[in-house]
Amino acid sequence: MNKNNELEVSTISGKYILQSGDLCVNLIKQQAYFKKKPIKLPILSYRLLISLMKAWPHTKSQDELIELVWGKVQVQNSTLNQRVKLLRQSLNAHECDFAYIALVRGIGYRFSEEVITITEEIPQITKTTERKSRLFNWKYIAVFIILFGLMNLAFQFSEKRVAQEPVISLKELRQSITVLPFCSSDLISTDDTYLTHSFSLEVLNSLAQVRAFKVIAYDKFTRAQLTELNTNQIGEKLHIDNLIKGNITRANNGYNVDIKLISTHSNIVLWTHHYQVSKKGLYFLKSDIVRDVKQFLLPDNTQQIQYRAEPSLVNPKAYDFYLKAMDYHRRNSLKDNKSAVILIKNAYALSPSCLDIISGYAAILNRAMRLGSQNDDAIALAMSLSNKAISLYPDAFKGYVALANSYVLQQNDAMAFEFFNKALSLSNENIYALTGLLRLQIKAHQFKKALKNINKLKVLDPGSTNSLLLSGDMYLSLNLHTQAKQNYDAVIKIEPDNIDALMGLARINIKKAKLVNAKKQYQLVNDISKNSAKSIYLLMEVLFAEQKYKEIIHSSELNKHFYAKSIYATSIDEIKILAKRLVNPDKHEAAIAKMINGYQNALNNKQLEDAKFSYLIQLMKSTGQNTDIVKWNNIQDKLISQRQKSLL
Repeated sequence: MNKNNELEVSTISGKYILQSGDLCVNLIKQQAYFKKKPIKLPILSYRLLISLMKAWPHTKSQDELIELVWGKVQVQNSTLNQRVKLLRQSLNAHECDFAYIALVRGIGYRFSEEVITITEEIPQITKTTERKSRLFNWKYIAVFIILFGLMNLAFQFSEKRVAQEPVISLKELRQSITVLPFCSSDLISTDDTYLTHSFSLEVLNSLAQVRAFKVIAYDKFTRAQLTELNTNQIGEKLHIDNLIKGNITRANNGYNVDIKLISTHSNIVLWTHHYQVSKKGLYFLKSDIVRDVKQFLLPDNTQQIQYRAEPSLVNPKAYDFYLKAMDYHRRNSLKDNKSAVILIKNAYALSPSCLDIISGYAAILNRAMRLGSQNDDAIALAMSLSNKAISLYPDAFKGYVALANSYVLQQNDAMAFEFFNKALSLSNENIYALTGLLRLQIKAHQFKKALKNINKLKVLDPGSTNSLLLSGDMYLSLNLHTQAKQNYDAVIKIEPDNIDALMGLARINIKKAKLVNAKKQYQLVNDISKNSAKSIYLLMEVLFAEQKYKEIIHSSELNKHFYAKSIYATSIDEIKILAKRLVNPDKHEAAIAKMINGYQNALNNKQLEDAKFSYLIQLMKSTGQNTDIVKWNNIQDKLISQRQKSLL
């Protein structure tokens, strides 16, 4: 930065031109040329061309090329062959020898001529700004923006001419983006790591405001893996075209934040920006970063980026408490959740009208109840906070997601559906609303919709285990135990302490009568979350499968203070009542008959939860209704078969 706070220009080295004879590709402009004349290529053809040129002299298999060109979209080999044909036609139309693309029978394709990579000096822009007085001299990148706009139009025009298959527009590809965990060169202490972790996620979530961006998320386990990958590998793993790296350090009464926007295709730093902000300015900086990145990547985009709260409503100390609270919240344990509750309370006391703090407080309380908290007032307070967020910020999705999750905890699925859908109407690629909606769709046996949304989640959140876990839940509901186990095992491989995956595996073993294995999985759950309501519920399920009714009664009474005020209380008490009836069925004949009738009616109306079918069978066995058991087993099998067929 110079003394006048003016734009500075430096240079970096970058390999960004692929050349083979008279054919060359500029990776920055995403443009192919033959004898210096531009070649109009649909974006899929462009991706295929650079994939082959980058691989020279090696052969790429058909599977590898499909992954590089289409990403996670499933296409057949015939589609790839058709794309090769179209690429050859495009090259031939510009008097370029289509023999560049050679078929290697039984393997795939390769680029047949020598390819060299040219290294040149390219301009690199660095800015230093205060949030309230930002100067940006567009002279240095005006030419790039014009070229960007022209090439975008050219590619879109050429895309419309190719009707042989669905294609992805260049504009869409350029919008896929993520934010890597920020780093810091001079954190005051290791406790300060919350600042880098939480603020980078704040920027990531703020990017989702831009409708033209496809924002790709990841979880804490993938976050650790990303640190070991280079830029190109990150792009391939997350299927993104751009990523943001940042460095945040404390300064006198504020922060210094350096941002880099990098292309994952060329590994070139496209743009850098240095921000200096006060402590109060940190809250608003995430929106500034998003606005500036949008302006660079999408100069013609007119969407305005709004701050989520007026400056007078955000106390800098409150925002610091909030960042710490959300760092604890993401650790997903009851112990850490208690710390998060204390911190978010402090934040809310200082800034009770800030959207992020209000909705964050509600989310933390909802998580507390899901983890088995004994707080009587947690759900009521969470709903009150969610409604406040909706009232103050009706166009923001966060309040609706928090309210929907509260309704899920109350088992009011109809209202939860309504508010998850409302959140998605405001932000249709929001992974929090999408994940919540998915759980409801699986519970309601809406498997076609669930599968569609699982595939969507895989694209939006490829670095998370959520899609694997939800796939496991869906297959378990369909009695497809092999597929369910594969997905749960994949989760455990990444997250060995994932309680939901362990519970899923335990339920598979219960259904298969492998009760020794189910008991082992319960033990793992209890080791991770000692005496939690969740682990007690799983224990009740295992004991019921073992028909240890006296032990159920004893354990439920012994552990009642651990679960009595949790969301699992109703389910645990239901098993306890069943156990009391089944210990002495002759004494409770009338009550058992009434319970049998209730479960049968629910099954006939397709409203019986899958786990409760075993309750019906055990009750019928206790009264000697063996013939009827065969009948109801057939009804259940037919119902599951219909669900499987509907999905297939």
